[in-house]
Amino acid sequence: MGFETSLWTGVSGLRAAQKQLEVAAHNIANVNTPGFSRQRVELQPAHTAPGAYGVRGDGQMGTGVTIAEVIRMRSGLTDAAYWNESGNAAGSQARAEVLGRAELILGPLDGGVPVALSKFWSSWDDLSLNSTDAGARQGVMDAAATLTAHLRSSASQVDRLTRDTGLGVNDTIADINNLAQEAAELNQAIKESIAAGQTPNDMMDRRDAVVDQLVSLTGGMVRAGELGSVDVYVSNRGLVRGESFETMQARTDGSSGAAWADGKLVSSGGKLGALAELVNTTLPGIRAELDAFAVGMRDLINAAHQAGFDQDGAAGAAFFTGTDAGNIELNPAITARKIAASAGGAAVDAGNALSIAGLRTALAVGPETLQQALQSLAGRLGSLSSTARSTAEASRQVLDNIAGERAQMSSVSTDEELADIVRFQHAYEAAAKVIQVVDSCLDTLLNVVGR
Repeated sequence: MGFETSLWTGVSGLRAAQKQLEVAAHNIANVNTPGFSRQRVELQPAHTAPGAYGVRGDGQMGTGVTIAEVIRMRSGLTDAAYWNESGNAAGSQARAEVLGRAELILGPLDGGVPVALSKFWSSWDDLSLNSTDAGARQGVMDAAATLTAHLRSSASQVDRLTRDTGLGVNDTIADINNLAQEAAELNQAIKESIAAGQTPNDMMDRRDAVVDQLVSLTGGMVRAGELGSVDVYVSNRGLVRGESFETMQARTDGSSGAAWADGKLVSSGGKLGALAELVNTTLPGIRAELDAFAVGMRDLINAAHQAGFDQDGAAGAAFFTGTDAGNIELNPAITARKIAASAGGAAVDAGNALSIAGLRTALAVGPETLQQALQSLAGRLGSLSSTARSTAEASRQVLDNIAGERAQMSSVSTDEELADIVRFQHAYEAAAKVIQVVDSCLDTLLNVVGR
């Protein structure tokens, strides 16, 4: 090996150490950057130089080091596991948030519909003890007004929650379209860069972060594409395929959810699927149960009230008006004197008030009393919310564990990077020393030859 080869060997060491220092500095600069993957310089020996033919001991000689590539510290298996679970976690979290609000629809434990119903029955008990008492009659009206107001409020909350969740579906569709376009553009830039012999690690980090969000929103599947690109499939249809992508739109058939640009429905999971299910099935089911309670109460009380007589001896009118929980109310025609407390028409007769008070044990909503129907609805709300919270917590724990494994592989440790910087610095100084020694040898040789 001549001085020229030795010189270039030292230069290759300088370049390698310099590149390692640059990459370590880049890692440290991005220690707090979300989605950034730690990078590492992969080195390999340079091509060997052949020795002199026939000269013993003068075999092939090394010529230094070359930079093979700068790699991202990522695990494909961990990424796949993360993508498989993130859609479930996002959907579970969306359900837990919405159903947590739904759990409060009937009001607090010390108020709301259950307490108002109890006070309504008690007001009829009081009236049955003294049908001519104006205060007791007013108490029935006040209790009825309070009960129906709570029912209307509960129905309004369900409607508002359904509407808000539907808006969430539309916002999610818009986010999916933006992310799909960005993922496709990044795929194209990555493919062009790799085709040109470059290693676009930072662009791949950004693209994978976008894919993370896409999968959590749609529950889609991720597959490796060409030249470092990735494809995202939703319900076996390519949302992102290389540098191309499809867009979604809100359904126009009266149901909530997404459709492709050609009108075919999107069967998705993730946050989008969970929100659509809540709007289309879960929340309407809750509203239907609330309406059934309101209608059952209306029909039960109206039939009994119309069988009695008011203080003027006239037959009782319908006590409640309205078609569902959203508009049920005390009949505006009912006044204190118009309450049909009498069973036979006598002013002091409280037989009908006693009969109405006894309706607390009568079947009103299918095979259930009003109290039982209300307890069933409250139990359903509590069960839905509790199950959603438990499922969300379990999914979150699984996802956090996978994310921890991912971070262990990809996150930047400043301590490790600082230690590597010292090591690279020494390598750089050693390579520089080689060049210095070769330069000194050349200078000595030239001086000798010059004499």
